[in-house]
Amino acid sequence: MVLPELEDSPNHRVEIEFHFSEGERIAWGKVVDQHGASVDKVHVLKMPILSLPADSQSSASFSFVAKARPATETNAQGEFQIKGLHPTQAYKFVFFHPQFGSALGWMDVGFPGERYNLGSIALVPGGKVWGKLLDPQGNPIPAKRIDTVALYKKSADNPPAPGLPKVGIHRLAAFSQEDGSFLFQPFPPGDFYLTVDEELNGPYHMEAGGEVGPLQLSWSPPNPPSLIHLRVVGSDGNTIPMAYAQLIQLKEGSDSKQPRTPTSWTSSTGDSSGNLFLRAKFSGHTLLRVRDFGGNYLEQEKFLEVSEEKMDLTITLDPNPNPAGSLHGTIVSASGTVLENLRVQLIPNTGSLSCNCFQLTVTTDAAGYFSFGSVYQAKHRLLISDPNKQFPPTTYYPAEPGNPLWIVLQ
Repeated sequence: MVLPELEDSPNHRVEIEFHFSEGERIAWGKVVDQHGASVDKVHVLKMPILSLPADSQSSASFSFVAKARPATETNAQGEFQIKGLHPTQAYKFVFFHPQFGSALGWMDVGFPGERYNLGSIALVPGGKVWGKLLDPQGNPIPAKRIDTVALYKKSADNPPAPGLPKVGIHRLAAFSQEDGSFLFQPFPPGDFYLTVDEELNGPYHMEAGGEVGPLQLSWSPPNPPSLIHLRVVGSDGNTIPMAYAQLIQLKEGSDSKQPRTPTSWTSSTGDSSGNLFLRAKFSGHTLLRVRDFGGNYLEQEKFLEVSEEKMDLTITLDPNPNPAGSLHGTIVSASGTVLENLRVQLIPNTGSLSCNCFQLTVTTDAAGYFSFGSVYQAKHRLLISDPNKQFPPTTYYPAEPGNPLWIVLQ
């Protein structure tokens, strides 16, 4: 489902209470309509995510780790309570009602026993988007998936709270019928695009409770995927095992390295012999990025014109003058006492392939020392928790490999 613009709703105002006697967290709040009246029987879905951006000024570049699952439903007063939320897990909540456009709430990693007030979630009347999907000859195309892609931004005078992304990307899907017709309803307000595979249509604009249509979309069946075989080696002659490659379809006639649509890319990981295969579900102007997972070689970029034919390429990477290193340090109390058996979780920088860590969570030893091996040069985040609960969970940012870290817990 697509997430509506929430500029006029106060759900970005977060109040936190701490109850350390409990391990799990609870999120609560109230759902209202555009007039402030309570809305009952609103379905609340929870979607665990890897993390919200460590830098609150960055765009919403985050990773989902699970599908949305039903969490609860609002009562007659529009109130809801979501239980069983893990302290080290961030969450996205989607609020859905058949008469309204969906709404969104966020919850970052937090503290055991925390009660997290999402505030009042405002729903607005849902609209209608409809039309037909036809082939180039004008014949209807049945049983074809159509997606929406929408970008929603907070207003300048109503910025998001720290840790909340300014931009959210989400989808709503529909399938064409026998006569090619399709329908999205209810549909939230805002600007959006419609995509059929990688073909982008729009932008369109929906007013609250409005209607966009009839639309006529044209789509041609794509050519079979192109097979690209890469052989990844270093300029020093060494084979590079387990390399990572990403192929991005670019906008036509543009020198920009931005994807044609948010889903216009594919990726693959190589084998131990330096061989890597990509199946391109698109053709035309593309950008190939190849990176060494170990961080010992620099990333290589190459523009490609992808066709239906198989392509065999050798990609040569130059040695990295600043290879990936150890991210390590010591954790002490305010009095200088080293702290043993603390749980240290590394949350890699979400903007890139930041880490080749085989273990993302470690425990401090008797000297308060911890270490992650082979971490890319980037600003990462550490989440530190104490199983004995003598110290509240602490987020340390930025954590960069190289120089030892000295972290003091209050």
